[in-house]
Amino acid sequence: MFETNAIDLTRIGYARRGSTFYLSKWMEEGAERLYICASLAGLDQSFRQGRLFPVVIRRDGAALPYHAEATPACVTLTFDGGSARLCMQEDNILRMEADGAEVVLSPDLAPHEIAKTRNDGSWEVLMNPVPKLLLCPVVGEMEVTTGFNVINSVPEDTAFTFRPDEDGHLDLAIHLYLSNGWRMKQYPAFQRVVDETVQDFADYLATVPAMGEEFSDARILSSYLIWSHILYIDDLPIIYMNRGVHRCTSNWQQCYHAMGQYQNPRFAWELLLSMFRYQDEFGMLPDMITDATRSFGGTKPPFHGVALEFLKAYTDFSFASRRELNTLYDGLSKWVFWWMSYRDTDEDGIVQYDTADESGWDDSSFFKMGGPTAAPDLATYLILAMDNLADLAERLGKSYEKREWRRRADEMLRLTLDFFWDGQRFAPRVSGTHERVDCGSIMSFIPLLLGKRLPEEIIEKMTAALMEEGKWLSPYGLAGERMDSDHYHESGWSAGPVLGPAQLLVCLGLHFAGRDEEAKEVSLRYCRALKNANFPMVMSPKTGLDVSEGRWGAKYPNRMAWTACVFNVLCSLYSL
Repeated sequence: MFETNAIDLTRIGYARRGSTFYLSKWMEEGAERLYICASLAGLDQSFRQGRLFPVVIRRDGAALPYHAEATPACVTLTFDGGSARLCMQEDNILRMEADGAEVVLSPDLAPHEIAKTRNDGSWEVLMNPVPKLLLCPVVGEMEVTTGFNVINSVPEDTAFTFRPDEDGHLDLAIHLYLSNGWRMKQYPAFQRVVDETVQDFADYLATVPAMGEEFSDARILSSYLIWSHILYIDDLPIIYMNRGVHRCTSNWQQCYHAMGQYQNPRFAWELLLSMFRYQDEFGMLPDMITDATRSFGGTKPPFHGVALEFLKAYTDFSFASRRELNTLYDGLSKWVFWWMSYRDTDEDGIVQYDTADESGWDDSSFFKMGGPTAAPDLATYLILAMDNLADLAERLGKSYEKREWRRRADEMLRLTLDFFWDGQRFAPRVSGTHERVDCGSIMSFIPLLLGKRLPEEIIEKMTAALMEEGKWLSPYGLAGERMDSDHYHESGWSAGPVLGPAQLLVCLGLHFAGRDEEAKEVSLRYCRALKNANFPMVMSPKTGLDVSEGRWGAKYPNRMAWTACVFNVLCSLYSL
């Protein structure tokens, strides 16, 4: 199963749900080199940038060139006279088998790191500040060489050589842990681990909504991108952006992913609640989450209302207990009050972003006059949060609070129309001076998420502007910036390229506003372009080509679970 569903290891790290390990491929000196890597924040603060060590295949003392390929089941290395496979066992154990050659793993250890025997045939490696690794032969033998420079407190020339048994076969296991770990008395057969991996992915794939036949392979790839980025932090499901430069998640991305799980309601619910574990005493949610860090230097938009607005139409949360409902209600209430209290510096009732980063659209022309900036998308998110808090209050029997949230939502809607609508579009304004920002950002269309709350005249004008070919609308989706704007920058983030989250927000806005024909047109243009370009986060609206390399470089796997989530929602809604 999934034998024909290839994964590009230079763009997508190979992993399994819950695995900290991942595998990725680089070209070095004209040859392929597979690296064993780990999604750990501590490794990002070192020279390793996630990489632990390369995989070397050796015979008769000479390294052999190999070709690495991957499917959701495993990674396969083929070389002259043999082959090898790698896969992920549960509990953060990496497995590898090979026939016809030795496997050499050589960690480049730094000062105060160590490789030591456990006297049971296994060796432990400490890489500061994390992780600890335990290398164990399963079939065949392991030979270890290591020296130590006591002056510099650094091990030297450390190498683990795994040699095959008399039948030419070897099997090894590498455990990853933070404090203590032990080799297993008996390891499951390698093929059993592969079969369990395939079954785990198949079980997840069964929860992904159906799509049109032309997207059948893309559905598998997008679902793999999400499944392989699910990690558990503090026993909570966290979906990382990617296994490369964005080994983290943000609070609003968990809400996007909740929408993507609309046919998997329990998982969607867990994602909605996950970030409230980290809410501080003021009601603020952290911006970024990793295995080791919680960043409160800024934040991201209050997006739970958008997710709830979508999910209440497509997902049944009747299973949620009163305690769970209260957790969401209390957390979201505090989150809304935080924005109203700490992001309204001029006290005019209109909240602001202090920085562009807080909006999620880092380089948008919304912020070309600096910050703080009062933005219509932020007001939209808060209106939806308040309306959905009213729904939650009703379900909890809080009749007064229901009325109060509805009143606040109506008042925020009135302010939004009066303050941001200029007769043609929703324009941001400088907080304090209220000066309008003249810009061509796709963010001006995000208030479409308010749907029928908006006057029909506004919906008509916004839809007409949006669907004019060559302005924002391209053959590949919607550009992040009007294409004739001076601010347009093709290799940016939201300042020009076709960006996944923007497609979802605007298309859902069209959907909520009753403009499904237009939503379908944009969605299918985007989904087809994404499939053809192999799922980049950003594409050129003029060519449909991947332009992510211009922003992040080809150095790391850069395909994002966030993009895959957008694809799964839009393609399932509009491709059947």
